[in-house]
Amino acid sequence: MIKPNRKILFFVDSYYYNSARVFLESMSDDYEYYAFSDQDISSDIAGFHYTSIDHIDKVSDICFDYIVIASENPDGVYDRIEAVLKTHDHQVMTFLEAADIILPFDGCISFMRLHASTLIPSKLPSKVVEKRNRNYSKEMHIVMSFNSKFLLPSITTIYTLFTNNDNCHLHIFYQDLSQNERAVIDRLSKIGNNNKIEWHYIKDDLEDKIHFDIGRFSIYAIYRFLAYKVLDDSIERALWLDSDLMIRGNIRELYEIDMGDKYYFSSVLEGSDYEDNILGKNREYTNNGVLLMNLKKLRSDDMMDKFWEFLFSPDYEYPLSQDALNVVFRYKIKFFKQIIWNSFPITDFSGIPDSEFDKIVKKTKIVHWLSAQKAWLPEYEGYWRAVSEQYPYTKVMYEEYQKHLSKSVDYVSDQ
Repeated sequence: MIKPNRKILFFVDSYYYNSARVFLESMSDDYEYYAFSDQDISSDIAGFHYTSIDHIDKVSDICFDYIVIASENPDGVYDRIEAVLKTHDHQVMTFLEAADIILPFDGCISFMRLHASTLIPSKLPSKVVEKRNRNYSKEMHIVMSFNSKFLLPSITTIYTLFTNNDNCHLHIFYQDLSQNERAVIDRLSKIGNNNKIEWHYIKDDLEDKIHFDIGRFSIYAIYRFLAYKVLDDSIERALWLDSDLMIRGNIRELYEIDMGDKYYFSSVLEGSDYEDNILGKNREYTNNGVLLMNLKKLRSDDMMDKFWEFLFSPDYEYPLSQDALNVVFRYKIKFFKQIIWNSFPITDFSGIPDSEFDKIVKKTKIVHWLSAQKAWLPEYEGYWRAVSEQYPYTKVMYEEYQKHLSKSVDYVSDQ
């Protein structure tokens, strides 16, 4: 029996034809699509056709499985589509969500890499967002781990998290933080609504089990992978945050990424110029500074046993525990948008219009100071000032971070 093709309705603002082209070229023949836009386009540079939304009634008799929207006005677009298709059962998605479901693995990787530093619209219609919100869990379970050396940046990370988000249940895994240091962190729980901090003492000394040199990296980064055991079984997902982050907005959308039964983790795909990762040159390597964990699935099988076996092997020689994660869970990690959810501050956006640059700055929700030159250390101020002169994006983020750094220290000092 021949399986019928699934049907997709695309709406793409004319400004984003190039992004749509890359997506459409990567699609398999298992899908039948109809492309609409704000105007009739008989053929773009790749030969794809778009029909004006004024003629949306032409597809009123078609039962679509997916509606994919890339528009600066998703509410207006969806209202017109829904008026015609309102009796049909369909899933509404952004292009980034659709890439994971519709595109084959290699096509999804290519699409994510091409758009690592661009912003094809990822805004859903308000009706769709409201429907999803009704299914969201109330608390967001966040995991962090750090020692005294990272106390200062951790204060800033938590301060910016709680300033921009409510209903955060922050779990901190620790070993050697003093009671006074923990008391300082606890003061931050007064920020926002229904935010709280819970401490988990880690008895297991993982440093005695590793055979590799972690170099400048922290052993505490490995503690993230204990979350499936440390947290209560009723907690089915948790979001790990490194201590060197600046949270610039609400992260609920990130926390609620659908991982289903397929993915153990969700993380950011690093750029294609990552030469020497453990998977080989330019492979689909993820950075785990922001890592969404499917705890329910991690508890369901022996994949974590395989992870620990690989990480603790005498033959393991890479300095990062995320290298082991990339190997053991390859093809089982769902990717999310780097420039939004795990943005690296030294990013070159030269040559793009000011209006587009402003959109990128506005939509960046998490900035990750992952280089060795940490932005909170006074000895590197000259370095960051020099880089800021070269890259406007760096300048915006560095100056904003310094303000939050000062505000967060003042806040815990005044409590």
